[in-house]
Amino acid sequence: MNWSLIFRYDASSGSLQWIPVSREHFTTNASHARHMSTRCGHIAGSKERRPETGKPKCVRVRWGKSKFLVHRIIWEMINGPIPDGMEIDHIDLDPWNNRIENLRLATHMENMANQGIRNNKTGLKGVRKTLSGRFQAMTGVMGKKKAIGTYDTPEEAHAAYVHESRRVAGQFVRP
Repeated sequence: MNWSLIFRYDASSGSLQWIPVSREHFTTNASHARHMSTRCGHIAGSKERRPETGKPKCVRVRWGKSKFLVHRIIWEMINGPIPDGMEIDHIDLDPWNNRIENLRLATHMENMANQGIRNNKTGLKGVRKTLSGRFQAMTGVMGKKKAIGTYDTPEEAHAAYVHESRRVAGQFVRP
């Protein structure tokens, strides 16, 4: 789809703005008139939050009867179609920051590697304390947990996690 016929990308804010759209893109004169009078010049899309945590989730925009992710629209406006099997990763983990310099193509595995720490009592990503009091380094590959090794300190386990994760996912790994 040629998104440039519907939106203007504002590089400074990372947002989309509605622009005037020709009548042929609407099913009725009324819907076209409504777009022209209420949307044009306004920021497109709405910020969504995760219901369970209230944290930012994404920005979506409705066009016709469908909803689209704004970061995907912006990527396509600047770089062309997203190849099959690829996703758009937010480098800084902020799903509301859709500036093009914060977006990059990634496989699903690479996108998952660029995540912050989750429920973790050690405070270090990829590290858990074992019943023996040692520290185990774990990574996830293709939805499966993989034990890397067991170490005396959480820092050693974390270093092993980072090394293995970077070997698998490269630049996308967030330590």
